[in-house]
Amino acid sequence: MRTGRTILISLTFVFFISIAFGYIFALKYEPLTKNMVENLFSEFGFVGSLKHYEVFAFIFLNNTLKAFSAMILGVFLGIVPLLFVVFNGIVIGVVVGYVGMEIGILRTLLLLIPHGILEIPAILVSCAYGFEMGIAFYRLLRGERISLDAVILEHLKKFVKIPLPMLLVAALIETYITPVVGGL
Repeated sequence: MRTGRTILISLTFVFFISIAFGYIFALKYEPLTKNMVENLFSEFGFVGSLKHYEVFAFIFLNNTLKAFSAMILGVFLGIVPLLFVVFNGIVIGVVVGYVGMEIGILRTLLLLIPHGILEIPAILVSCAYGFEMGIAFYRLLRGERISLDAVILEHLKKFVKIPLPMLLVAALIETYITPVVGGL
């Protein structure tokens, strides 16, 4: 249990460092950032034409698939969850930096914080589970007697109990509360 907590704290630290890096990048390279953010937003432009329940379903399924994939692919020595945390931190930092310059940092945070309070920890916990599975796989490669199947099954059960419900509530908040709080 202590190892899991240490991994979660470490990934959280990496996540916030990545956000800071992305934010500084956004401020320093504004023209490049503008293209990056516009491309990112254009990929999800279709969401604006969806009904509320479709937006909710899209957000929930998208976030669940990404969190689940990062966790499962963590069995390969924890590399994917670590990269997932770094990449998402940088993206959030870039978006906050760029959008913050456009609409103000307070409004930008109001668009992220309501659902992010649950979504970000759910993603970080999923990635920590994946990292733990990577450690188990490494121990197996070193010749330790470990049931990788049992470790994976244990983390699948934990995923269903903790991150999945958090992602469900976060998707509801992002669909129905965030637009009101953010003034959209």
